[in-house]
Amino acid sequence: SEVFDCDKFAVCFMAEVYLRWANISKGKEALTFGYIAAHVEGMGYHAFIWHVDNKGLITFYEPQTGARAAYKTVGVDMVET
Repeated sequence: SEVFDCDKFAVCFMAEVYLRWANISKGKEALTFGYIAAHVEGMGYHAFIWHVDNKGLITFYEPQTGARAAYKTVGVDMVET
């Protein structure tokens, strides 16, 4: 948790996930995954990993502690990774 700050950790984590996913899926399945960085009330600037699964469940992961929260999506309007 202290090797990188949160956004650098998120970028490295994402790269590792994408590499592993490419090997598993052989490029035949998309992965809706990325990170969001924002100024969070009571926390300051912080980055979170997000993932939308095939059932529409979006999960936010706190990359340095492993905490997570999940929400059911109605639709996804914009995805940037």
